[in-house]
Amino acid sequence: MKIIATLILTLWCLAADAQVISSTWGGNVLVGAGAAAAGLTPPDLMSQDFEGGASAPSGWSQDTGANVVWNFTPALLGSGSVEAISASGADWSLGSTLAEVYVFFYFKPLTIPAGSSEMFHIWNPSGGSYPANEMLRITLQSTGSLLLGCKGTVNNGGTTSVMTANTLYYVWVHFKFVTSTTSIASVAFSTSLTEPTVGNNFVSTAAGTANFGAHDFTFGNGGTSSSINMVYDHIGIATFDMPSGW
Repeated sequence: MKIIATLILTLWCLAADAQVISSTWGGNVLVGAGAAAAGLTPPDLMSQDFEGGASAPSGWSQDTGANVVWNFTPALLGSGSVEAISASGADWSLGSTLAEVYVFFYFKPLTIPAGSSEMFHIWNPSGGSYPANEMLRITLQSTGSLLLGCKGTVNNGGTTSVMTANTLYYVWVHFKFVTSTTSIASVAFSTSLTEPTVGNNFVSTAAGTANFGAHDFTFGNGGTSSSINMVYDHIGIATFDMPSGW
């Protein structure tokens, strides 16, 4: 009876603490019970929860200056998040080029910029030379809306709904290279784990001008516009959509 009681107590504690259980998948840390346990498919290209401490996780690097905090607290999930401060960004390379990718991440702007601040980029294999090698850019505007741009400074529209400072959002990005002069892209955000595909929290374009596929990714990088502190977590990159996250 003592063994059974101990087992029941252990199972109860695990259930109550499900959001801080860690497991591994594909060499990256998954926080919580794990994507599979939640009935979700783990991203097949990259997954990262920044649970490894003060150093950059394997395969990640700092974009500009010394302004990336790899173990930011309070974390958006688990024990640590990544913070891009001022004009810096956290970089990850796919190592190959894909015509189509889907990206999901947790995001919290600690402030809203006075002008605008770049929050996410996709680059071709030649890397971060702007604007020639920038295939996609998501910019957080002074209004709090997200501006979508394919290829450099091109404006492909923005969301009607806006973000506010110190609020946790879930963000979905889709990018597809079609021809040497045409690309498809979208960005959506929500405070719940349901991806908007229409409406005020969603913007898309079928008339993008990106001329190459996706190779490198930057989370952050305030660029030459207003620079702010932005926090990211639970990043997944996949060849398929993740409408409820992962």
